Amino acid sequence: ADGYNVLTPSGGSVTIDLANNTKLNHELTLTGASVTVNAPISTGGTPAKGDKFYFRFIQDATGSRDPNALLTFPNSSGAFVAGVAGMIPFSATANTQTTVKFVYNGTKWAPELPGAATS
Repeated sequence: ADGYNVLTPSGGSVTIDLANNTKLNHELTLTGASVTVNAPISTGGTPAKGDKFYFRFIQDATGSRDPNALLTFPNSSGAFVAGVAGMIPFSATANTQTTVKFVYNGTKWAPELPGAATS
C-alpha cells in the first residue's frame, strides 16, 4: 500500500498505532460496513501537541459509501474532535482516495483542512 499502513477492521473497529511517530500514514477502505476509528495510540510513546498523521480513505469498487453513516470517530479525551466525518470532503466515486492530515492539539486529533487531498 505504497507506504501506508492498511487498517483492517476487527470487531467493527480499527486503531491507528503511530508507533512513537514512526508510522504516520494509514489507510482504510470503505466497504459499506460500519467502522469505529478508535483513539490513536502511540506504542512506545505518547502523542504530543503538534504530532500528525495522514489518513487515507478509499472508496471500494462500488463507491458511494457515505462516511458520515459508516465511520464513527469517538470524541473522548485523546480521541477526535466532534464531527470529524462531516468535516472531511470525501469523494463518492468508486476507487477514489481522500487523504487527510490529522494534528494533535494536546487533547484531541483534528483534521487539518482545507489540506484534504482527494484523488
